[in-house]
Amino acid sequence: MTKQCITVFLIVLLLFMLFPQNATCETTPLFHGLGLSAGMVGGWGFSYRLFPEHGLSLHSAFLFWNSGEESFFNFAVEPLYVFHRGKQSALYGAFGGSLIVESGNGKFAGGIGLGFSWCSYERIWTSFDLMMTAWDGSFMPLPQGSIHYVF
Repeated sequence: MTKQCITVFLIVLLLFMLFPQNATCETTPLFHGLGLSAGMVGGWGFSYRLFPEHGLSLHSAFLFWNSGEESFFNFAVEPLYVFHRGKQSALYGAFGGSLIVESGNGKFAGGIGLGFSWCSYERIWTSFDLMMTAWDGSFMPLPQGSIHYVF
């Protein structure tokens, strides 16, 4: 059941990422974002992002789900370094980690990589990161994405 929920979440996320519109994005020097995130390092579930024009930034995510026989918990913290942020897009570096507990078995995922964000609608920013991820004894490139409503 958990894998099916994650698959549906990823499909919705990809639809938002694949069909951006020409948006007039008004941004402030420092904005906050609330949204959804999907990734091993950046976390699964509800997320918060603090995004300045340049310098240090923060992305965090949290999800708890319990169906009686299965449970899933995820908490992630991902510091970002914004190299450039314009009115329509941003480029940043990221590193961080995520604690994932599924049915009582906990694992940690950590990684480092580059990310790109763009304004897909007036106050909706979509992000795509490619992270070199350490997970379950292996080190591999894994993509992650997020959608945030900014204010």
